Amino acid sequence: MHLDYFSYKISFFLTIILFSVCKINAQNIELFGKITDSSLVEIEFANVLAIPNDKTNKVKFAITNSKGNYKIRLKSFSSYTFTISHLGFKKQVINLTTDSLNIEKNIVLIEEKEELGTVTINYTPPVTIKQDTIIYKTDAFTSGEERKLRDVLKKLPNVEVDRKGNVYIQGKKVTKVLVENKEFFTGNSKLAVNNIPADAVDKIEILDNYNEVFFLKNLEDTDDMAMNVKLKENKKKFLFGDIEAGGGIVDRYSIHPSLYYYSPKTTFNLIGDFNNTGVKSFTVEDYVSFEGGMRNFLDNRESYFNLTNDSFSRFLNNTDYKENKNNFGALSYTQELTSNTELSSYLIHSKISYETKQEFLNEYFSEEQFTENRVINGMQDIDFSIGKIKLTSKKNINSNLRSSITIKSYKYDIFENTLTQTNANSNYIETSANNITTFVNNDIQWNKKYNDNHTFSVYGKYSFNNGNSLNNLLTNSAIFESVLPLEQSESYSIFKDVYSLSHNVLGGVKHYWIMNRLSHIYTTFGVKYDFQKYQTNEFQLLDNNTQNNFENSNFNNDVKLTLGDIFFGVHYKLKKGKITFKPALFYHTYIWNFTQFRTDRVSENQHIILPQLSTDFSFTKTKKISFKYDYTTRFPSITQLSNRITLLNFNSLYVGNETLKNERIHKLKLRFSNFNLFKDLYYSLILNYQTKGINTKNETNLEGINSITTPSQFNFADSFFILGGSISKGYEKIKFSLRANINKVDYDTPLNGELINNNTISFNIGSGFSTRFENYPNIEVNYNKSISKYSSVFNNQFNQNTLSTFLEYNFLKSIIIKANYKYENYTNNEQNITNEFNILDTSFYYQKPNTAWGFELSAKNLLNIKFQQRNSLSNVLISDERTFILPRIIMFKLTYKL
Repeated sequence: MHLDYFSYKISFFLTIILFSVCKINAQNIELFGKITDSSLVEIEFANVLAIPNDKTNKVKFAITNSKGNYKIRLKSFSSYTFTISHLGFKKQVINLTTDSLNIEKNIVLIEEKEELGTVTINYTPPVTIKQDTIIYKTDAFTSGEERKLRDVLKKLPNVEVDRKGNVYIQGKKVTKVLVENKEFFTGNSKLAVNNIPADAVDKIEILDNYNEVFFLKNLEDTDDMAMNVKLKENKKKFLFGDIEAGGGIVDRYSIHPSLYYYSPKTTFNLIGDFNNTGVKSFTVEDYVSFEGGMRNFLDNRESYFNLTNDSFSRFLNNTDYKENKNNFGALSYTQELTSNTELSSYLIHSKISYETKQEFLNEYFSEEQFTENRVINGMQDIDFSIGKIKLTSKKNINSNLRSSITIKSYKYDIFENTLTQTNANSNYIETSANNITTFVNNDIQWNKKYNDNHTFSVYGKYSFNNGNSLNNLLTNSAIFESVLPLEQSESYSIFKDVYSLSHNVLGGVKHYWIMNRLSHIYTTFGVKYDFQKYQTNEFQLLDNNTQNNFENSNFNNDVKLTLGDIFFGVHYKLKKGKITFKPALFYHTYIWNFTQFRTDRVSENQHIILPQLSTDFSFTKTKKISFKYDYTTRFPSITQLSNRITLLNFNSLYVGNETLKNERIHKLKLRFSNFNLFKDLYYSLILNYQTKGINTKNETNLEGINSITTPSQFNFADSFFILGGSISKGYEKIKFSLRANINKVDYDTPLNGELINNNTISFNIGSGFSTRFENYPNIEVNYNKSISKYSSVFNNQFNQNTLSTFLEYNFLKSIIIKANYKYENYTNNEQNITNEFNILDTSFYYQKPNTAWGFELSAKNLLNIKFQQRNSLSNVLISDERTFILPRIIMFKLTYKL
């Protein structure tokens, strides 16, 4: 069934696309040619605009490639005003009428006598180009049926918006969103594209190589792209937004207000979302954004791993639940205090409650292979708040002072009951945990440009983190009897109290020296100091309410870790022609001290030289190959060093190792990319390789389903290899894509006193297409196939096929129909297990033109699927997992536009 099923669906969609392509070709012709100067030298990035005389047709826009070529598809038997312009050249305007044949137009532009700062096409709608800035006037490309900013962006040339809310301009991702030149909340694109009303948008400004401090733009290699949303005049000092409210079967509700106030000196934004339909307004991607964005973690994968695997992130990652309630509120406020000083702030709060159910069939790799059946029912409540205040002062155009304070807190309460059964025994466990964590961060940075050759940045940072958690495990059978000093009882109540504290201080200065047009030298000096404290207290609560403390059995920790880092580094940057060469050398002096129960256990210092190298070769402005090498070091965490036993859960103990040293890691990355605007073609190839000389491994001793894990270090090298590529091709209103990658990991795992070699090769290939029709249904189809081969104490292969489709149809200027379908097929070859999962969501939206009211009827999980089934693999077991999900939800919503 499965291959036939996939073949039928893919053939069906391809038939629709081919029919649509043929119909479009019959209605359109191609206008093409070359733009040159009076010496017949090709002009790259000339602005080509075809404005229809019939206002029901759309404006067509193109930019010439490196050879001066352009290509635009126009409607047959239509009249256009054809405009060609470029910086420093006189604009040419030509009246053009099409018939059924393609048209070739070669244009010679005449140089202006005076140099122009911008090129503006004074037609309605205009497009403005200025160096690395493109400005779209959105009315040129929209129909008035758009609801949110997302819908507007999808209709702009060379702009893409994915399902998660990420925005791409000519294949490059937007990293910051501004509204009226002010950062919108954290600058993350998701909140902007999903909440800003479409009718408030006047222009979209695309700012490449963006830097908040403009005189650092050509010094710091940020490679950021910003999108600035300009509002219509009647929205610049006005309260606008919309309110959405709905109810459904059974006892379902959704309330979603979004209000915005903008004036020349004051901005105010309010977004709320209250529902029990499984819609989560705050995700792990948002959490990463609030912590500074993904860019801050690109060179520090450990920080990214720690962030996305902390307790709060694990809750956010959970998207499968039986029941769910989300309460979300976000408020931002910006005030211009003086002409040189601005105060900005935001406050975000999210409260999530949900119920979960999971069923596992686990097969362990011990000498006596056996299986375990496990059922977990859980309830979780999470509260998360984050607030930030930022003050920016610009004394003059060559001086910038920024200071900010961020406060973050979260707490959670969880309760789970677990039933575990093996051939040998069974056990029932109840676990509960509550946690309160507070984080404070203060940043200050002063930037000063003294002259054209010398610029300084001075920065400082202090952060504080304080966490408390109390965990309780209640079981009807004794666990780890040979390790835990349990006293005999009908039931065993075990508590674990955890306290953590950290102070982090960073200060430094950076000097940018522009030696000449080709060479720069950047010098950095800084000091970093980290202090961490970690305490655990574990005990059994007896029937008479007295405590049986485990400290005398090598449990409980009271550890402190200090790590100092004094560093000095030099970057040399050489840019000549198409090549940019940037080697760097950093010298670090590390000093660290580790104590357990106020006794020094480790006190050492170390001097390390860490080289870096990056080089770019730009064939053209859109075709580039880059290479990057980093030699980094990573110190063990305080929990890895804590050398006494701690209980992780009912079948897992952990013992740290105070003798661990810092790892040293070699990272290499090679990337090639090309974006051909003329052909609407983008492709890239990426190679990543990483290896370690000294490896920190978790040694696991497995006995039945129980494990005791200790980190140890080995001198053998692990290697990680990833090769990936993607290509996308646009054809008028249709875009096709193809992507593939191979991931090879070769590593050794200590298990029961032996080193087990693990070799994993994963292949992933995917393809898809999407449409941008104006008068026909738009669809997006993606197919992905992954093959994972594991070689260890056993051999296995997992295959997964995923087909996802999305349909959107706007018609009669008042109705929008959407449907989202996903099908998964998963196979475990060794166990001959096949799992299938499919889910369908639909919606019907109606809003009469020029009215404030809108109506929506929607259905989630229309097929009423009960659970999702997956397989996973670790170094000790294979797990077949069944996760229960929300049932069918049918909602009716009202929207009102202010």
